[in-house]
Amino acid sequence: MDILAKQVVDSIITRYSSLSSYIDLAVAESTFNLGTDNESTEKILLRTIYKKPNLFRFDRRYGNGTKTMADTSIVVWFDGHQGYVCRNKEKPKNASSTFSAFLRPEKILRDCLGRCGALSGSVSELIHPLFFKHAHDLCTIKRDTWISSVYDDQYYLRSSRTGVFVDRDSFLISKIEDLDPLPGTRSNTLFHTQSIDKCIDDIHFDKRAIEREAMDDRILMEAREEIGPL
Repeated sequence: MDILAKQVVDSIITRYSSLSSYIDLAVAESTFNLGTDNESTEKILLRTIYKKPNLFRFDRRYGNGTKTMADTSIVVWFDGHQGYVCRNKEKPKNASSTFSAFLRPEKILRDCLGRCGALSGSVSELIHPLFFKHAHDLCTIKRDTWISSVYDDQYYLRSSRTGVFVDRDSFLISKIEDLDPLPGTRSNTLFHTQSIDKCIDDIHFDKRAIEREAMDDRILMEAREEIGPL
């Protein structure tokens, strides 16, 4: 890892670790069959909400690409005591084992992060563990070897698999590129909005409130209307 890359990585870790709150809206976009008549693009809406010391939520909404099929959405969250997974039109389920009542909160939270990784690997592996010092070992920003470049307002970190754009003022990650996609495929995640150190209501992590959102199919619905077709 070059000297600048190490400095940027250390600044990213320090920045995210020090936040009192964080909320973003991102779009993961993948294009298939590049350059052919069958080229198509799919978008997935992603939202991360964090409140210090350990409240965490990750929302994902995926469009099925047709008007006749409904979107699918899922929420993974930790309310400070227990972790849950909830799909649209379903009731929340435990994110850990049936013996989660006997697990330490740190273990339950790590289980939640693992669930998020299955839904959106790049965001979960790069960003989510940064909020929690006990989970930094899960973070690819810390584990991978990076090469750096500098643009007008962005740093660019590149590993063998991933490219990461980092705002030079805030040290927040603004875009993630998949540098090792399947043949004929392009994939990246762009962060449309990021808000830090603002007041966040605990209702965002409340089990009953999230269950109502899921049953009414309101997970990221406002964002979907803003972003457009998925």
